[in-house]
Amino acid sequence: MRWENINKDMMLSPTGMGIIFYSEGAVKDIPSGEDFLNKEYWDAQNVGDHIRKGDIVAICTGCDSEEYELRFRSGYPDDEIAEKYPAHLRLFIEVMGNEINVADLYDLMDWQNDCPKEQQIEVEPGFYHLTFSGEQPKFAMKEKLTDEEYDELLDKPSIIYIHINRLETVPESKWKGGVPFMYWAYEEE
Repeated sequence: MRWENINKDMMLSPTGMGIIFYSEGAVKDIPSGEDFLNKEYWDAQNVGDHIRKGDIVAICTGCDSEEYELRFRSGYPDDEIAEKYPAHLRLFIEVMGNEINVADLYDLMDWQNDCPKEQQIEVEPGFYHLTFSGEQPKFAMKEKLTDEEYDELLDKPSIIYIHINRLETVPESKWKGGVPFMYWAYEEE
C-alpha cells in the first residue's frame, strides 16, 4: 500500500493565503480557466461545505512565510513531532484517483487541472485523515528574538508536517465553515 510508506518533502511558495489539497476526481468538473476561487471557494459557507465533504481541502497559512517545506509522512504524528511542531489541525480528504495534489489556493483563480508530479503524493483511492503539524508562526516568535534573529527567521521556509492516515469510512466532520487557519491557537499582533 502506497499510503503506508509516505516519506516525501516538497517546497511550495504560495502567493495566496493558503494551500489546497485535492484529488483529480474531486476537480474533474471544474472547467479549465474558471475562476473557481471567486465563484465558489471564497465564500466561507462554501469552503466549509468542501472541507466537510473532503473534496477540496484547504489550510490558511495567513501568508506567514514566503516558502513552506511540506513534509508528508504516513500515519499520525508521534509525540516528538507534536511537541516540536505545536500548531495542529486534522481534516479529512476523499481521494478519487491515485494521488493527493497540493497547490496554492490562488491556483483556483485560473483553474488548470495539471498538478506537477513533484506536488503529488501517491496513495490509493479512499478516505484519509490529514494531520497538519506546524512550527509556531513567525509572528508568534518575533518578541522572543532579536531583530537580526527575526530577519534570519523570515528567510527560512516554514515547516509543516502532514501525516496521512487511511480510514475505513468517512469520519464525522464538525468543521463549521471557512478555511481552517493553520495557526488558530496563536494570537496575531
